[in-house]
Amino acid sequence: MSLKSIVDDLIKDANDQVDRAYRILGARPGPGIDLIFKPLSPVGSGWLATGKTNAGKAFVAKFWANQPIEYNEIGQLKREANDWGLRFEILWPIEGIDIPEIE
Repeated sequence: MSLKSIVDDLIKDANDQVDRAYRILGARPGPGIDLIFKPLSPVGSGWLATGKTNAGKAFVAKFWANQPIEYNEIGQLKREANDWGLRFEILWPIEGIDIPEIE
């Protein structure tokens, strides 16, 4: 067996595993942002993960249905989303500071 045929077999096996994984998930990533992560208020009360595409919705429903997600779990959630090839966005609330005008 030549090296080229071994490599071709490995590539085919890897592609088959990717296809099987997305069949288990129920959808492929995209188009666009798949997941939105948003911290809850007050700070320290957890995160919400929302699916924006079919793959994002399936990912949240199958693996992260128990919400809010604890702060110490958000790193794991981001790693798993990356492993699945999902794109995500983190929405940080931005609040202005009321500063009185000086005349």
